[in-house]
Amino acid sequence: MRGEMRLPAWFAAGVAFGDTRKIKVACVQGGQRWASDIDGAPGGFPVHVSAPVELGAGSELAVGLSVARDLSEDVLAYLRASALPVGRFIAIAASPAPSRTAIRDAAGAMGWALAVRQVVSDQVRATGARRIHLFLSGPAGGALLLGHVWNRIPSTQLYEDLNPGYAPAFLIPG
Repeated sequence: MRGEMRLPAWFAAGVAFGDTRKIKVACVQGGQRWASDIDGAPGGFPVHVSAPVELGAGSELAVGLSVARDLSEDVLAYLRASALPVGRFIAIAASPAPSRTAIRDAAGAMGWALAVRQVVSDQVRATGARRIHLFLSGPAGGALLLGHVWNRIPSTQLYEDLNPGYAPAFLIPG
């Protein structure tokens, strides 16, 4: 993939060219090739999952992915001010803390994508959510690879970071 796109578009491109279709994707991130044909980091990628915040507004699940910066407070403010039917919010952060260099290479990006997908799958199983609201803060290559492995996940509404606030971007069918 080449070009300038916002994170939801990178994620959607990864979904469009998904792993289940046996397509490989790649992009240049920080001068490196980040590609789906690279194995994840040995031992996985460490992520920190916050305690769920129960919002009680419905049965859907909101997920905030904090790689470059912690977006939890901004997302929670948006969710509380909106009429979205979200019952639970979980924050998944790069460990030990979000930063511009939290994911250093392609193996780390693939490991991160697989770790995030597993956490989201576990939360879907625990809550029975039929829709995910996904908020992203991280590298474009990470969003591409996450979209690429985003299979067996319910419908996902992606959000554009407007700073301040968010707006719905793409709806990925489940």
